[in-house]
Amino acid sequence: MPEPRFRRLRVVGVVSLAVLAGVGALQLVLLALLIGAHYPGGGPLRIACAAGAALVVLTAAMLYAVVLLPTERRWQAMVLEAEGRRERFAAVFDDSLDAMALYYPDGTISRGNAAAQALLGVSDECIGESWRTHVAERDRAMVATCFARALAGEASEFEAVFVDRRGGEIPVLCSLVPIRVRGHVRSVLGMASDQRDLLRVQNEVTDAMDRLRSIIDYHPEAILAIGLDERIERANDAALALGGYRLEELIGRPLAEFAPMHEQLDRRGLGAPMVSEQSGVSVGTLVRKGEPSIPVEIARVPIFVRGELAGTYVKLSDVSERQRLEFKESTQRQRLAAVADVLSRYAGSANEQIARVLDFARHSLGADSGAVSLIEHGRLRIIHATGQALVGGDEFALERTYARWTYGSERVLAISDTHDPQWRNDPATLEQGWRSYIGATLFAEGAPVGIVSFTTRRERGAPFDRSDEDFLRIVAGVVGASIERAKTEAELSVKAFSDDVSGLPNRKYFEDHLQIAMARARRHGGCVTVHYVDLDGFKGVNDTFGHAAGDEVLRVVAARLRGVLRDDDVVARIGGDEFVVLQGACQDDAAAVRLGERLVEAASEPILLGGSRIAVGASVGIAAYPRDADDAEELVRRADAAMYAAKSAGKGRSVLYRVL
Repeated sequence: MPEPRFRRLRVVGVVSLAVLAGVGALQLVLLALLIGAHYPGGGPLRIACAAGAALVVLTAAMLYAVVLLPTERRWQAMVLEAEGRRERFAAVFDDSLDAMALYYPDGTISRGNAAAQALLGVSDECIGESWRTHVAERDRAMVATCFARALAGEASEFEAVFVDRRGGEIPVLCSLVPIRVRGHVRSVLGMASDQRDLLRVQNEVTDAMDRLRSIIDYHPEAILAIGLDERIERANDAALALGGYRLEELIGRPLAEFAPMHEQLDRRGLGAPMVSEQSGVSVGTLVRKGEPSIPVEIARVPIFVRGELAGTYVKLSDVSERQRLEFKESTQRQRLAAVADVLSRYAGSANEQIARVLDFARHSLGADSGAVSLIEHGRLRIIHATGQALVGGDEFALERTYARWTYGSERVLAISDTHDPQWRNDPATLEQGWRSYIGATLFAEGAPVGIVSFTTRRERGAPFDRSDEDFLRIVAGVVGASIERAKTEAELSVKAFSDDVSGLPNRKYFEDHLQIAMARARRHGGCVTVHYVDLDGFKGVNDTFGHAAGDEVLRVVAARLRGVLRDDDVVARIGGDEFVVLQGACQDDAAAVRLGERLVEAASEPILLGGSRIAVGASVGIAAYPRDADDAEELVRRADAAMYAAKSAGKGRSVLYRVL
């Protein structure tokens, strides 16, 4: 309070006492005058009244000195103290960096400091507005509760969102404090500090921590945080998955117990400097829970906190796949070296090369069977086989084999397990019963000619992989080149397997095919028949018409015999006028006899030659495997014996060996 107010207070007090003293003295003077007027002898009484008036004035002066003046001083001190408090409050309120506002009990603003006006973007026109005007709607119920608590005399602190005049949201930390006057809450002081800078810093710290956690926790490789005591302090999900542990099973566990190191490598981990013997890269073993241990590469980098080494980060990399690939690469080199060795050691015969390479590849791929097959007219015919279940000469419809999926393309078809849904109902699986298959197209002279394939009837120990497919491509290339060579060899040796006069296959060709037919019959439980055909009266043709005419008769008879046979039957000339027919899939004796009769009829039909009508006949002997003989040579001899029996019986007929 300014000094003039104290002077006014003093004047009022003095005047009040003077008036009271004057009134008292005047009353005594008037009383003395009345006494003198009515009582002429009252002099002493008048003196007493005058003395009383003087006493009144004196008493008033004493009251002022004793009572009023100290009271005035106390009031002055109280006013000065109150004024100091007010000024201090004003200094704190007005100069505070935090926004502050005084609210009436009804929630309207009675005063706001400059910080509050700057925060909300308002000036003094906010006086009289409710606090609800600057509190976000979602926080109003909470603020209303806190305001009610302040009116009840309880201070509170809370976080809320203010809204400035432009509608922008401002996160703040608020306090509501009750203002008491004579024990009663007369107003509420609100204080708010802008949290935007703090939240920005917190967000930056949070983002940095999240990035760090992302680097570690979500890294695809296993990462551990290791303390100076070499114990695990933290592990990411990849580390837990790699080892099969729960987090609580790793924390506090020595690293050497979880991943013992075997050898320090001569390079540094993750590009970090070497700061201790534990830093850098090493190889070790990861001890997994309930699973076999695996080889790992252990890369370590230091953790520095305020310039001091606080531990290391350890990255564990599973190198079992890398080691497996290195082993596969080594195996592949060995495979190629072995193939080259086979080619160098067996360079004499293309077919022998194919057989050797096929057998080596079967063992290398862990297959039960291997086959080289040619494909013509929608049929697959095996020309080379190794191992179990397959025999050269076997034929299959292409659409009933796995070869249909890859024939003509350069891709390799690898089926590790035919029990998989994709292959379970494939015709080849249902009919042939393979459990695994790998095959590639054979190319000769740039064109697809067949398939090289390997199969098992058992479950494989490991699925086919890329190295197996690459190896098979190499084998297919080698076999394809050998087929080209074999084709050339076959063209050069065709005369060795054919008869120059008749154009039919010769004895060697017939014997080879008879062996194949008997092996097929042995495996499948069928039968094979040999028809031994000898011409009747042929010697007279040579004697009468000459050998040139005899050769022409042989060519005509050969064509006629071939005309009554099926595509899979074989007819060959094995002597002067002797022919043999291989019936590869005989049904019964009656069918064999019917074929013999057709051969007799074909050979006995007259032949026109140079205007002459030449007549020859034929006698046929029939022997069947396995009933009549167990081997090819004996089977032919018994068919020959049956032929002589036919001649003895009158010629021009066919005779079964079993009826002799």
